[in-house]
Amino acid sequence: MLFRNAVGIALLLATPPLATAEVHVGAVVLPEAVSWDFSEFKSVPLKGNPRLWGDFAFVTYQTGFETVFRMAAVEEARIAGRRGWDYDRLTEAPPPGDPVYGFYVDTVVGGTFVIRTREFHYVKIRLIRLHPEFEFAYTYQDDGTRYLNGEVPLSKSTWGGIKALYKVENGWSPK
Repeated sequence: MLFRNAVGIALLLATPPLATAEVHVGAVVLPEAVSWDFSEFKSVPLKGNPRLWGDFAFVTYQTGFETVFRMAAVEEARIAGRRGWDYDRLTEAPPPGDPVYGFYVDTVVGGTFVIRTREFHYVKIRLIRLHPEFEFAYTYQDDGTRYLNGEVPLSKSTWGGIKALYKVENGWSPK
């Protein structure tokens, strides 16, 4: 897809998500002034009504002679970044009330960040490139849990619990 922004025309390259249970993994190249919506797997230009934008965007601004790159959350979404987070080892997002979440974080190539989307889904991303476009890899959990590695912990069950589930699902009753 092509998008026109203040810089010119930019090409959006995205790999489709690979679904494993409720975890989606992919990579995106995103131009500046465009947000990304994980639940729709699409980019949304940052213009018009903010309620129609995606979950987060990369923004740049000048401070004297330095260009600062940030990731910004949109509307109800929140973003978190902590030094020392490793993309491959981060298996669970911080809980919703954790003060690590905010509206923006400074970015660093190779950094790992967590996004709580507007739908209260969780995403971990690894920033691959900042310029000329923003490139990141992601793992998106769309079932509302905070597990970000594709393995949802199982709880112990009993035979009685299994029979009760079967009964509810299939209308079965013991005779």
